[in-house]
Amino acid sequence: MEAAGGGRLIVDPTKRDALHVRYDQIGPDALSRNATRKLITQLMEVTS
Repeated sequence: MEAAGGGRLIVDPTKRDALHVRYDQIGPDALSRNATRKLITQLMEVTS
């Protein structure tokens, strides 16, 4: 079971597997943790 799909708990194995595939597909495009922190910090500074 996973919390996904808009915060709903997904218990259906087929839906869960589809979300897992989607996660694996977007993973390579994600920023690293440090790059994410830096981006959020920059955006907060611009909007404050």
